[in-house]
Amino acid sequence: MVSELKELNKFLQARKQGWGAYEVRRREARKKGTFFPLRRLGREEIQKFFKGSSLVGVDGSVGTYGASFPYTVTFFRALARSTRADNTGEGRIWTHQLFSPLLPGHQAKVEEKLKAGLDPEEAVARLRWETLAVLEAEAGKQAVERECPRLLLWDGGFARLETHASLLWKSLKTRALRQGTVILGITEEIATSSLVQVLGNPEELEEKGMIADREILYGLLRPGEAFQREEDDKKKGRVYVRFARHPQIIAVDYLSSLCSDK
Repeated sequence: MVSELKELNKFLQARKQGWGAYEVRRREARKKGTFFPLRRLGREEIQKFFKGSSLVGVDGSVGTYGASFPYTVTFFRALARSTRADNTGEGRIWTHQLFSPLLPGHQAKVEEKLKAGLDPEEAVARLRWETLAVLEAEAGKQAVERECPRLLLWDGGFARLETHASLLWKSLKTRALRQGTVILGITEEIATSSLVQVLGNPEELEEKGMIADREILYGLLRPGEAFQREEDDKKKGRVYVRFARHPQIIAVDYLSSLCSDK
């Protein structure tokens, strides 16, 4: 037990050294982006922004039952909920789907993934991820069309929607941009590693066990501060934000073309 704790402490110290000194990390980050403070909006500012329109949040859930492949059943559900929602169900949009490798149609989809070199468990996991993205995109699209919200908050980044629900996502974005709906994708558990390539030495950091953006960003921002890296993609962007005293950072995706106009 003692030896394991010593080994863990040694590992954590190596990771801490990999981050580098606070000011050094901030100086390096400034070469690739901009730090800026956040400001709490007042009541009148919020009302002016929304212009009497609503806020809609979109999220999805997955429940899997059964044993090992292929004897499993997965239930998917996505919800787009408006601030105008009431007890009658108005302001709530649900999408549902059931998935099982035992069903002929779903079995064919699994076989396609297997032919691509995935093992059965990986194939099913990939299909679950894709199915949930499509359901969330459909719920969000219906909300944009029915509610015309001023702000649409998404649980997660835009990348998975672009990858797994490209047609629905494109249609949703087109409608949102046309009617002035701001779409933001909120990611609490950042799983990307793009900043590692920009703000540090990837090989050196990987040797110390640091391969994720959340580790590079951990403790880098002050409370109430944001960081935005220089983006090559002019149609969308991402801001990293620290809202609280806790040093963990969240990511906020946005559509550049809309935000630049508003």
